[in-house]
Amino acid sequence: MIILQGVTHDNHFEAIKEVFAIEEPERVIISVAFANEAGVALVEEWLSNLNSVTRLIIGIRNGITSAQALRRCLITDCELFVVDTGSRSTIFHPKVYFARNSARAHLIIGSANLTYGGLVSNIEASILLTFPLDNEDHRQLADELERKLDQLVENFAEHVVRVDEDDMIENLLNDGRITDEAVKPPPMLTGFSSRPTTNRIPRMPLNVRHVARVQRRPGTSSDEERGYPATNVNRPTLVWQSSRLTRRDLNIPTSPNTAPTGSMLFKKGASDIAHQIYFRQQVFDKLDWRPDPRTQGKELAEAVFQIIIGMIDFGEYNLTVTHDTRTNTRSFEQSQPMSALRWGEIKPIIAREDLLGRTLYLYRAGEHNFIIEID
Repeated sequence: MIILQGVTHDNHFEAIKEVFAIEEPERVIISVAFANEAGVALVEEWLSNLNSVTRLIIGIRNGITSAQALRRCLITDCELFVVDTGSRSTIFHPKVYFARNSARAHLIIGSANLTYGGLVSNIEASILLTFPLDNEDHRQLADELERKLDQLVENFAEHVVRVDEDDMIENLLNDGRITDEAVKPPPMLTGFSSRPTTNRIPRMPLNVRHVARVQRRPGTSSDEERGYPATNVNRPTLVWQSSRLTRRDLNIPTSPNTAPTGSMLFKKGASDIAHQIYFRQQVFDKLDWRPDPRTQGKELAEAVFQIIIGMIDFGEYNLTVTHDTRTNTRSFEQSQPMSALRWGEIKPIIAREDLLGRTLYLYRAGEHNFIIEID
């Protein structure tokens, strides 16, 4: 069976369910490059039921595999190994889901990692094989797969390490070899654009059957809770995530007679914040604020914003942030936003139909420097 997830009705979550459904399994091996908490949570119950015969082999030092994912793996009591090649330019990349009993073997080999995207929402391709082991060729194939993955563990003891306690995961995290999902990393870039109006590709309409995500387990804390500064100027920190962007947010007129406001309100969005005071007191508190000469009770400040859309860097711009300090207005009483960002010269970059419904991420990269990512 060919699994072409994302563009057909297939998904790897259902296919892996079939692999794990094998009766009286004698051996289960999962080998993946990346794992995150949402991906492990999807198969956690199955892993726990098969823990006595299951070996997990997961790549690290790749910027994706997280402490949260490894903690969930550890809770299942499966045999857990992590693979660290010692170099970011060479990563452990095989994706194999294998189960066998005395009579049959189930095997998925392809592109799907142990992440929510890999199992459900990305475009992924794999082959699912189910074959009887009374056939000599089939038995040799299953034996060879087991042997080679076992040799990986045996022959590279310095790079393939058994993880059997939580302290080891914390050490990997402190060493920077795995990520903390409580801290969203800054966006990666695919390129730089000097022509901001040419890239207008909408989201690809995929055929995705979403699966309910399991609630995050308590465990790995944020950098701030672990004793690191809340804002590290050497690493951008996510400080706000919008809801789905609207025409009002992006300054796209609803009709020819509509005059755009020229700004975006900082609403609550998808973040758990007191939005009327959060931006002035915590996000932009280090800016050089001054009274707005046009409206008593309002303040203005400037900051440098790097604009990244769809992983393409559109450069840095000086933009104005505003805040209304008044607490006796109808807007304040109705819990309306008090802070806003004036788009200024970058209105042609963000006033685009293809950005409707996407998400804006705001990162703080320093006291006066920020990153806006739209994806």
